[in-house]
Amino acid sequence: MRRGPGGGGPMPRCDACRIEAEYPEGFVRCGGRGWTLRQWCPPCADRYLTGLWGLSLTISGSLLLAGALISRESGNIWWLRGLLVLGGVLPAGLVAAAVHVLGHFVVARLTGCEVQRVQIGQWGGRLGRWWFGEMAVEVRTIPLRTSWEVFPRGDRGLAMRMALVWMGGGLANLTLAVFAGIVAWNSTGGGLQSLWGALWLVNLVAAAGLIPMHWRYAHRAVWESDGRRLVKDWHRSEADWGEQRLTQNWLAADAALEQRDIRVAEKRFREGMQQVPDDPRGTVGLAMVALRAGRWMEARALFQEAAGRNRLDDRREPGNGWLLPFVDLLLARPELKGEAERLSAAEYARAPWWPEVQAVRGASLVWSGQTANGLELLRRAEEGASGDRRVIPLVLQAMSRWFAGDLEEARRALARAQRVDPQNELLPRVAYQLGEPSPALPLAGAVTGDDSLS
Repeated sequence: MRRGPGGGGPMPRCDACRIEAEYPEGFVRCGGRGWTLRQWCPPCADRYLTGLWGLSLTISGSLLLAGALISRESGNIWWLRGLLVLGGVLPAGLVAAAVHVLGHFVVARLTGCEVQRVQIGQWGGRLGRWWFGEMAVEVRTIPLRTSWEVFPRGDRGLAMRMALVWMGGGLANLTLAVFAGIVAWNSTGGGLQSLWGALWLVNLVAAAGLIPMHWRYAHRAVWESDGRRLVKDWHRSEADWGEQRLTQNWLAADAALEQRDIRVAEKRFREGMQQVPDDPRGTVGLAMVALRAGRWMEARALFQEAAGRNRLDDRREPGNGWLLPFVDLLLARPELKGEAERLSAAEYARAPWWPEVQAVRGASLVWSGQTANGLELLRRAEEGASGDRRVIPLVLQAMSRWFAGDLEEARRALARAQRVDPQNELLPRVAYQLGEPSPALPLAGAVTGDDSLS
């Protein structure tokens, strides 16, 4: 038998499938279908718990047991009662999902955790959404999965508190399953008994999530039960808890920002900055809040502060350096502000004015000394623009070529801009600037198109 990591005790082994494997959290792989802890569940049972055939067998056995339960009286048509049970599975599933997430919610509040979001159902159309203070509650049509977000406050007993939160949903389903089973057994028959039987069946299946198991696909977990997350949180260190709280805080702030909830987003970003004052994500997040609130100069100052703390890349995602020239363009083009407020950060790259933003970014790179990268962005901006929107990329390309000392290419770019829009008011000023000598040294910092043309 093989020794464990670090020379510890022997690795547990499944005698049924003859497979041994190491896992950083002490889990044991069995049959290639999942992971489980030996202390919580025998490794050989992992085949049954995480295999598709095991799940099917469990559901089939539950259906047979439900049929026997509702047809125990003489004269009942058991298959008809079985159909009634199946017909009540969907509404019973919605009730079970609501009870499950309610169990998590109640335990989270009792243990001092703040609940940010509660969602009943993961797929299908949205039936409704309600806000209770800072907590959002959403219901969807297919209640096969629930999700929720909690933020544990304080550092005392984190592992125990989160373990109780993970257990809350399954225990609530188990309690309701016992109650529904007792009522169904003592009923005198009829459709009401079938509905109680369906409620018992669905809640019993939901309570099985207390068993630590998950499914793997392509060497990663695609689903984890509450029991497995409970075990993982129990073995997590305090440092890991602090990092998780910080990550959850950033995610909640980004979600609130996408939902246009400026007040909650600003609160979350400021809480994150209190934990890690030097993290540029908090500064960029507050800049995004100011951007959505229409405080343009404050947004630009915060973006500059974030860029000074950390080298931000050019990915088209919220919280990166490409938003700084975007704010510059908004300051130069006030008519774009309304259109920008309507779009989310993920849609910026698909906006018709995106080539203009890309051109401002390219010009900023050229004027800060990164000539090759800046000229490449300007070339892409010219190719991606159409119609009158080609003027800004061409004007900025002319100014950048002039700044780099390539006067001939600068004049060619200006000529192309004049053919696109001969009456543009920027062209005379650019033509006048091209008659001046190019600066000998690059300017410090990223200069915007608006600043250079003033």
